Amino acid sequence: MAYKLIFWTILVFFVGTEAQKSQCDLNKFQTSNIVPTLIAAVPPNSIQIEYQGQPVTCGNTLTLNLTRDRPSVVDYKADVNKLYTLIMFDPDFPDPKNPISAHFLHWLMENIPENLVINGDTVLTYSPPASTGSGPHRHIFLVYEQPNREMLNDDDKNTGVKRNFFDLNHAICVIGCRCQCDLSNFRKSKIVPDIVSDMPEKPLQVTFFNKSFDCGTNTGYFRSLKAPTIQYQADNETLYTLIMLDADAPFPDLNISTTFLHWLIVNIPGNNVNEGQTIASYIVPFPPPLLGPHRYIILIYQQPEKIDPKEESPARFSFNVNAYARSHNLQGPSYGYFFFVGSSLKVIAEKLLSYFSL
Repeated sequence: MAYKLIFWTILVFFVGTEAQKSQCDLNKFQTSNIVPTLIAAVPPNSIQIEYQGQPVTCGNTLTLNLTRDRPSVVDYKADVNKLYTLIMFDPDFPDPKNPISAHFLHWLMENIPENLVINGDTVLTYSPPASTGSGPHRHIFLVYEQPNREMLNDDDKNTGVKRNFFDLNHAICVIGCRCQCDLSNFRKSKIVPDIVSDMPEKPLQVTFFNKSFDCGTNTGYFRSLKAPTIQYQADNETLYTLIMLDADAPFPDLNISTTFLHWLIVNIPGNNVNEGQTIASYIVPFPPPLLGPHRYIILIYQQPEKIDPKEESPARFSFNVNAYARSHNLQGPSYGYFFFVGSSLKVIAEKLLSYFSL
């Protein structure tokens, strides 16, 4: 389950006019080029923000002196039974006119009970906006509803989310470990119907070394050195099969490719993957460098009955996931996820040519 964006406000900090109390005009999300550049859609509600007792209007200009301390009021309508995450960041750092500007994270809180920000857990303390001499910057507050309580650990605090080069989508994954896989990407990436005949019913939650990524992310070579952690909702009385395959072995850029089985576990009771029976042990994805990124697909199927491991000896090369599912009457795929590993000399060359042609 992904975090749900429920509130927003936008502030531009620069020497200027005094803030006036008013309702946030949600249209400014689009006129200020926040939607769809930074977030996909306009949130439905606004946040009440006050600095040193002064209410803040969406999109107005504030002085650096006024914002030197964290807001005195951060208020929003909240469910008493819900927890929330608060994010404040600058998408224009260091220079809004520079197309390679890096986002800067000013403040991050999670596990906020209702709207009681003071009782939340601090991931990164409030860092006041500072002048960079490059004109006004947009500073954005976002509040997300959490699917459950997230427990912070040292890795989250120290390495999971950085102030510099802040990535909003990645932050939601790291803090919540709840990256939502957009299942439409299975078709866009030509996985369905080319490799898998049917679309997965639900997204699968996959984490690499306690970090999760959006579906279709290139995770790099080292993230997948260890078998990922797999999570999904399941009936404890039902058995499941896990299949992971490479859709592009060995050379996709040379149009020489077939499927390769990387991992196969059967008779998984509910979602207890570690208690299943391994037919094909996990093989680390390591595609040849510069010959094209490979699509790695992880699928969960529901079994109608127990599979006898002694009768299983599937070939890894040219593994046909659809034929395997049919031969065992597997239902689904119930859950799915995919990621990329590898690089492409073609893409690198195109980028270099584009750079030198400027």
